[in-house]
Amino acid sequence: MGKPYSMDLRERVVRAYEVGDNTYLGLAELFGVGVATLNRWLRLKRETGDVKKRPHGGGQPRKIAGRHLEALQRTLRMKNDSTRRELAQLLREKAGLSVSVATVGRTLQRLGLTRKKRRSTTRRETQTAF
Repeated sequence: MGKPYSMDLRERVVRAYEVGDNTYLGLAELFGVGVATLNRWLRLKRETGDVKKRPHGGGQPRKIAGRHLEALQRTLRMKNDSTRRELAQLLREKAGLSVSVATVGRTLQRLGLTRKKRRSTTRRETQTAF
């Protein structure tokens, strides 16, 4: 997601609209913003009296948190070479939490840990090496 537009730009666009000598499309082109963006800013001005950016809504809560996160960390201490798929399976069996491999990966990344995604050699190379 891109950075929010500056307050100065928001206010200038709304002021130009309030003067009334240009269309939505004309203002959007003049200031280099989309028509939908201009529409949102004008609605925000009508509803709140200001064009300040609204606070972020928050998003979904994390699935692996609290006791589940502790269970994952405990598992990693005991068996630190587990794959993400194995960790997801262990969480399902031990903690009763069904999560995807991607969710486990994001949690590991947040903890500053990485997992190998595949073997470093193929089976054939491993068998012929000995």
